[in-house]
Formats: sequence, C-alpha cells, structure tokens
Amino acid sequence: MKKAEAYLQKAKDILDKTSLEDDEHYADAKSIKKAGRTAWEGCVEALDYVLYQEHRDCHEYVSEYDKAKYKEWLTGVDSKIVTVFESAYNLLNFTMACDGEKDKVICDRAMSYGEKLLDWCKSREAIVEQQKEEESRRDEEEWKKQKEEEKQRHKEADRQKNELLDLMLAKANLKRNDIVETAYKHWMAKNLDLITPEEKKRFNLLVFS
Repeated sequence: MKKAEAYLQKAKDILDKTSLEDDEHYADAKSIKKAGRTAWEGCVEALDYVLYQEHRDCHEYVSEYDKAKYKEWLTGVDSKIVTVFESAYNLLNFTMACDGEKDKVICDRAMSYGEKLLDWCKSREAIVEQQKEEESRRDEEEWKKQKEEEKQRHKEADRQKNELLDLMLAKANLKRNDIVETAYKHWMAKNLDLITPEEKKRFNLLVFS
C-alpha cells in the first residue's frame, strides 16, 4: 500500500510544480497527463493489492478491459465506493491522463477521488488483515479442540481396554497376575467369545474381529 501512496504523492508533486496559465487553468497539458497516469497507477496498485489479498486467483491490472470485473468486486464488497471508483477511473485515467484537461478544478476533483479510493483501500486492507487474524485464531482453536478430542478418545479407548480385560478375566475366573502383562492382548484376542454382543456395545472405541 505504501507504493500506492507514493504514486499519489508523486502525482500531487507534479501538479504542484506545474505552472498556471491563469487562476483556473494549468499551463502544461503534458504535465497533467503525467500526473493523471501516475495517480491512476496508484489507484491501480491499491486496488490490485486489496483484491489480491481477498482473491489470490484474480491478480490482474485494472484497465479499460477488466474494469467491469473490478466494478463487480467492489459492488459486492461496498457498493458506496463504486461511484468513487468510476469517477477516479474516468477523471484520472481519461480526462487527465488521456485528454490532458488543464482545468484546475477538474484536476483537483480527480485527485480527490483518487485519494478517496486510496483511503478506502487502506481501510479495506485493515479489515482483511483483521479477518485473517480471526480466521487464524479460529483455525488454531479448532486444531487445539481436535487434538484434545483425539487425546480424550485415546484415553477413553485405554480405559475401555482395561475395563474389557477386567470383564473377561472375571468371566474366566482369573486375575491380572495370572496372565503375563505382555500376553494380555493375545489372551484377549483368543477369548473374545467370553464377551456377548450386548457387552461389546459398551466398548464403542474398540474393534472386535
């Protein structure tokens, strides 16, 4: 966005250095054209940057040919800025940059629309950054939630394994000390017939085969 601001400032400097023909008109149309092009390039830079931040698949230069696409995007985001965009586009890109309009009032109005458009882009940039931060925070919270749920599932699965073992040992009239610890799983797998289908429902995290 600093690059866009630099363009607008350069355009202002060009106008400030342009001599006046009279109180209401600039003397040099060539300077007006240069100022208009420079100011519009600043608007393009600002629009392009914000649009890219929101839609990374649509990073294109604003021109006479893709104006409709940018207008459509602006309408969907903030319909009030469309008039400013249209005015900046027409006055900076055509009236000044192409026609070299020397009327000081018109040039001042054109520059004011450029500044308004830049200010809007800067505020939009802040909104987008805030949205990204909120999205990142939500993603992190969701990740933590999933990790905690996974941890709890593992904990519950371990509890169910122990409960299942105790149930099976009780049915076989055995105690844990009667079975070598490393043989628990093997013994359980060989004696699953001790568990009824109804009892298996208690162990929803375990797989019986």
